[in-house]
Amino acid sequence: MIHKSVFSFGYIMVFILALCAAGSADEIKALRLKAQQGDPEAQLRLGERYYGAAPGVNRDLILALKWIQKAAEQGYARAQYSLGWHYMTGQGVQKDDRQSCHWYRLAAEQGELRAQTNLALCYEMGKGGLIRDYAEAFKWYELAAEQGGAIAGGRLIWFYEEGFGVPHNFAKVAELLRKGAEKGYSQSQYKLGVMYAQGRGVPQDLIKAHMWINLAASNVPDWLEYMRPEMVEWREKVAGQLTPDKLKEAQSLASDFKPLGE
Repeated sequence: MIHKSVFSFGYIMVFILALCAAGSADEIKALRLKAQQGDPEAQLRLGERYYGAAPGVNRDLILALKWIQKAAEQGYARAQYSLGWHYMTGQGVQKDDRQSCHWYRLAAEQGELRAQTNLALCYEMGKGGLIRDYAEAFKWYELAAEQGGAIAGGRLIWFYEEGFGVPHNFAKVAELLRKGAEKGYSQSQYKLGVMYAQGRGVPQDLIKAHMWINLAASNVPDWLEYMRPEMVEWREKVAGQLTPDKLKEAQSLASDFKPLGE
């Protein structure tokens, strides 16, 4: 026999769901009103609701792009980035690299980090009618990296290593890797450790080399698992060049390490 409390719980859940639906409908109604009055943030948010089929609306790519474009045409950087992304991916519109890079540029010039990164990619790949220009790509990656963009920072490392758009500069590579390493990124820690082991871009320091490589090898994310054997091999190679006391010091430094922000 089903206890009446089960029915009571069921009624409560239905009531809560009904309240949530009503709340969502009221939110969409208020958002639509602000969007119709020309508020660009509301226009973007409404477009995002239509794109993502948020509670209170059915998914409608045409309406989504309509409101996002209205916000973008008012100069709203986040909407300009979003419109560029839709043109890049062909989500709700016909794929158009020229339009994509155009909207990325408008947003990037206002400091939108993601747009700066993607505009740099337009220049790096020569997309959207742009001539491939590594120097221009570097400029936009650098602006994005200065705001903390991890993807842009990674591209800068590659540019400095390969000498694309800028002269080879391994000291800058080490500087950029250190930023990632100190945040706990395994790949940055490993690459920085190897640079210390080789004395490339930094003075050779086998204690720091072992510390960083050890940290990397001990904290390998799943997507980087294929590199673990290489990391372990480098760790053992460096350990073999250290005295027992120096090895203990390196291990102690790794043990005491705390990623920035924790």
